[in-house]
Amino acid sequence: MFGKYKPGVLIDLAAAKKVVSDRLALCAGRDFLSITDVTGVKNITKEARDYFSKGDGVKHMIRLALIIGSPITRMMSNFWLEISKPAIPTRTFTSEKDARAWLSEAK
Repeated sequence: MFGKYKPGVLIDLAAAKKVVSDRLALCAGRDFLSITDVTGVKNITKEARDYFSKGDGVKHMIRLALIIGSPITRMMSNFWLEISKPAIPTRTFTSEKDARAWLSEAK
C-alpha cells in the first residue's frame, strides 16, 4: 500500500484517526507492506505519532517504510522511532527505491 500526504499538511490526533480509519477500510482485513511519503508534511503532533505507532495505527501492516525529505528530518524521525518503538518494523528512507527494497525483504 502506498500513501502520500499533501504538502503543508498538519496531522493532529483527529486527522491520524481519520487516516487510519480510511486505511483499515481500504485494506479490508488483509495484511500488507506499506510505504508512506511524508516529505510534504508540515507537522505531526506527538499524539498523532503515538497513535500511528501502535494498536489500530499499525493494524494489518507488516512493515512500514516512511519516505522523508531531508537528512535532518531523517535524524529526527529515527530518534522518534527509537523512543516510540512502533509495534511493527518501521524505517525511514529518502528514496522510494530504497524503501521498496527494504519492504521486499519481508516477502
